Amino acid sequence: MGLLDKLSDLARSAGKVKDALEATGVGAPDASAAPAEPGRSGSPPGDAGGRSPGYRAIASRCVSDPFDLVTAAEVTEVAGIDVGPPAEWHSDDAVGAEFRGPDGWVRIDAYPTRPRPGDDPDAGTTWQFLSTETAEPRRPIDGLGDEAFLAAGDLVCVLVRDQVLTVSGGFPDGTDAAAALTAVARSASSRA
Repeated sequence: MGLLDKLSDLARSAGKVKDALEATGVGAPDASAAPAEPGRSGSPPGDAGGRSPGYRAIASRCVSDPFDLVTAAEVTEVAGIDVGPPAEWHSDDAVGAEFRGPDGWVRIDAYPTRPRPGDDPDAGTTWQFLSTETAEPRRPIDGLGDEAFLAAGDLVCVLVRDQVLTVSGGFPDGTDAAAALTAVARSASSRA
């Protein structure tokens, strides 16, 4: 593929992103909106007030906003590491709240399960993808969400109702990362 082909593909991709943002009603942040209060429960799912347009576009297709699922105090308590308020994180297929501290970090990601904002959620395809594409071995976690597993590399994947969540992190040596991430996943999934 030549340079012109790559540039043409890039232009088409940018147009698709612009169309997707316009379809969700996402534009520049509303200056009259109240400032975000990261890590505080209470915002309606997909509200994502005060977050970037890219975050809001993806969050509008999620059942839960990761910022509404746990607080920094809860992460500190259940994961055993001191963390500060969450920072926004997003890719083209997930949104997340990332809690960082001097000794480690924890990130909770939510994956879109609605084809378009306002559609009924269907987590089946996303869950099937995570169930087959994450690193092996995958060990089931009983009693967490509707279904959950721990993937190699200490990634906790949870299906709870119609929401797919993952919890990942980095911890000091000697920490049982799987147990810490599972504890955070239990807290988060109780609000998803």
